[in-house]
Amino acid sequence: MNKIKHITAVLVYLCCLLAFNTSAEASRFFIVGVDESGSYDLRNLSMKLMEKLILKIMEPGDSLYGRRITDKSYLDNADTQLLPQVLVIPESAVSTKNFLDLRTKRQAKAEKAQQELVRLQAIKYIRDLKPVKSPKTDIHGFLAACGDLLATMGQAQEKIIIVASDMVDNQHLKSEVDLHGARVIVVAFEKEADPNKTKKTRETWTQALMAMKAGDVRFLGPDQDISQVLSPVGS
Repeated sequence: MNKIKHITAVLVYLCCLLAFNTSAEASRFFIVGVDESGSYDLRNLSMKLMEKLILKIMEPGDSLYGRRITDKSYLDNADTQLLPQVLVIPESAVSTKNFLDLRTKRQAKAEKAQQELVRLQAIKYIRDLKPVKSPKTDIHGFLAACGDLLATMGQAQEKIIIVASDMVDNQHLKSEVDLHGARVIVVAFEKEADPNKTKKTRETWTQALMAMKAGDVRFLGPDQDISQVLSPVGS
């Protein structure tokens, strides 16, 4: 009898531990900027990368704020919005690993269905967006808007800025920007015919972003998958 009680106590402890580990995962705040200028040819690829981020990378509790990079990227108007509001994947209140409780399993299944609905609604919204076809590219305005938003946030969340652009800023607007330690990942980065110019662009922006207090800077080409540097929290 004592042996059965001991085994039961161990199982209860393990289930509680699993539930605690599931809820204790740190959430992440993503800011995505997609270049909508006429000189950037990879908008469609950029939008597919955003879809993958929402469907495959974001975990329960993660949030995403999307902006377009235009000739007036700092403005808060319809032209700069990729999503109508911050996308939040609902957190899980129960552990999906608690296989001993059927009621908990049903609740976990319902939570997962709600999370998938939120993801699919966001995907439908961005698929319906029409290109802005901006005449110029204002990268600095986008980064300044990122800094403003990050300044209002606490330190608990990991902050990640994803920029889909060739990083050619021809608007030449400059201001002091503080990215508050956010990771910066440039995706779908188009190379130029001259490898020296491509290298120079990477180096110049890496230095500039680190001066803006970015925590880390990475560049990914069109053929490189975002999952190389980002993966689900629980993986």
